[in-house]
Amino acid sequence: MIKWAPYVFVRLTAYLIAGILAAVSFPVSVTAIGYLVPVFYFLAAGYVAFYLLIRIVWKGKRFSTLTGLLGLIIIFLAGYVITHQRNQSTQPGHLLQQPAFIQYYSGVVVSEVTTGAKSHKAHLEVTHIYQQEKWRNASGKVLLYLDTKTPKPQYGDKLLIKAHPQRVPAPANPDEFDYRHYLQLQQIYHQHFVKAAQVAIYENQPPSRVMAVSIRIRQKADSIFKVHIPSQREYAIASGLVLGIRNGLDNEIKEAYSSAGAMHVLAVSGAHVIIVFGIITFFLQRIKKIRYGQALFALTALSLLWFYAFITGLSASVLRAVVMFSFVVIAQAANKQNSIYNTLALSAFILLCYDPLLLMDVGFQLSYAAMLSIVYISPKIYHLLEFDTYILDKAWLITCASLAAQIGTVPLSLLYFHQFPVYFLLANLVIIPLSAVILYLGIATLFFSFVPYVSTGLAFLLELAVKLLNLTAFATEALPGALIKNISINASESLLLYLVIIAFLLFVYYKKLIYWSVTVGLVCLLAILNVVEITKQHQQQQIAMYSIANHTALSVLEGGQNYFMADSALLRNTHTIDFHLTGHWRQAGIITHHFTNFYKPEPLPVAFQQFQNYSILVWQGKTFLFVQKPISSWQAIASLQPDYLVVQHNAVKDLTGKEAFIKHLIIDGTTKPYIASKLAQQALQAKIPCYSIREEGAFILTKN
Repeated sequence: MIKWAPYVFVRLTAYLIAGILAAVSFPVSVTAIGYLVPVFYFLAAGYVAFYLLIRIVWKGKRFSTLTGLLGLIIIFLAGYVITHQRNQSTQPGHLLQQPAFIQYYSGVVVSEVTTGAKSHKAHLEVTHIYQQEKWRNASGKVLLYLDTKTPKPQYGDKLLIKAHPQRVPAPANPDEFDYRHYLQLQQIYHQHFVKAAQVAIYENQPPSRVMAVSIRIRQKADSIFKVHIPSQREYAIASGLVLGIRNGLDNEIKEAYSSAGAMHVLAVSGAHVIIVFGIITFFLQRIKKIRYGQALFALTALSLLWFYAFITGLSASVLRAVVMFSFVVIAQAANKQNSIYNTLALSAFILLCYDPLLLMDVGFQLSYAAMLSIVYISPKIYHLLEFDTYILDKAWLITCASLAAQIGTVPLSLLYFHQFPVYFLLANLVIIPLSAVILYLGIATLFFSFVPYVSTGLAFLLELAVKLLNLTAFATEALPGALIKNISINASESLLLYLVIIAFLLFVYYKKLIYWSVTVGLVCLLAILNVVEITKQHQQQQIAMYSIANHTALSVLEGGQNYFMADSALLRNTHTIDFHLTGHWRQAGIITHHFTNFYKPEPLPVAFQQFQNYSILVWQGKTFLFVQKPISSWQAIASLQPDYLVVQHNAVKDLTGKEAFIKHLIIDGTTKPYIASKLAQQALQAKIPCYSIREEGAFILTKN
């Protein structure tokens, strides 16, 4: 069996994670936390006193089990308390706690500012608000979208903004990506689309001089790549791979790399830090043999690792990886024979104490899952085969690491990204070495950028390497069945997959039949759950009117068939459809899609007919009347006896005199907000059931 004694920080980190999860799943009020915090500190102080008493009086020979158990309980409570304390939204001065309308607010830009087609995007840390004729201290972050007519702000700029920031809205459609939750993990609860006349930049005072310098260096490095690499696509990839700047990556590139299972190379992450650490180790390995060599190696390695983090703008993903490797380097320098699992757990413990919500971050989860898998699984696979040839040996090593990382991350990847790259092993045999070469050449190009001819030659080689990388990604994407899409699993199924992997690894390691039985049992349970879900999906009958601003979007779901009707503009915008609707269709297990223009429909096996001013859909005995233009005779409408009247394109502006003809009112997203509000108010007064898609999200009706 596993001996847990050497894995101190593994146990501590596990209990800290349990406390964080408890705080996220079972939050308490601000008042309760006010009582809980002093109780926690009292218990922690009591535990320390009890522990010291045992160590002094009984030399630690008594109550060891009790002190260990109490210590783990204290760590659990620490995770719970720290999570609540780090939650800025519960602070009294936070924007969420402001009941009155905010006329003005001011704050400082705390992120690097990016520029898109229509706006500058930045994170603003609010410091003051003006309400009820008085300036007050305040806190909270706002995601700003500034009109491009506004001068582009810089990190550290202080802004004065006239208007009230808006809460980030919840997803408007079922199973749509929850952008609000994603921002909340970054302590952002508000957003604001700001016009040029509403904002003024009045001072620059960076909250962190180190971050300010780091961002300027990254911007300078980016400009060097832009000058030396004329091809826009190759420049964008080089900048993304070396510096972590992804603004220039187009959807075609992202799809190709996603199909190849190589999206990780397009953003600076732990994999890049591994490559940098490998370079450092390769060139500085001999230093360890001299006197104080271990300490000198550690100091140099740490300096170079943190310098690399510095030139990448101190991005969160790189900082996580650098912290992780810093502990590895320090442990080696101190000649501590600690388990690598203890070292990884210690780095996670420190990071989670600093920011407990990192636990919910996808990048954090994938980084540690990949590292643990590489550390445990990769050596075991590697020793299965031996090669005398250096190149074959290194290719096998890359294959083992890639396979191990994929095994460790596949349940999370399926949960979050819903796809699986079939040829990831084949692609990564080329992509991983090439990405390392690009990283070397990129750093060299920056380092020698002031040297004529040398910088030009390095940039030429860099561009050539990027082209080969692209060729590999696009060639992999072109292979038949390169990417399995629309895989739908939930968190419970993802956890079951991890249990299957762990049980199988235990069977391989211990060669005990019990672990094989557990593996087979878990696989059978997954299969049963899948069969039950597929059976429900094949029996489903549902109509959905989706919420997409200024668009008409309607789906009739019959088993695995989706009959989708939308306006022509939306049908052409596949990106919008993917973002808002694909999640619902994937969760519903849709196999076949039938798309048609709502206003010029092609023949469909649904009872839908278009007339001059309106459309009629009959579904499961219910009649839906879609009004697109003003109706001259409501008596004719009454003869149709619709169960649901759906108002589109402001076709109905007043319900006065029409109440008797309406059983249920639905106002879709093509109706202007002020008209929708008026109709909803009139329906309320007339006691007509009303549903505003713009305000309440998608309208879903399911056959019981």
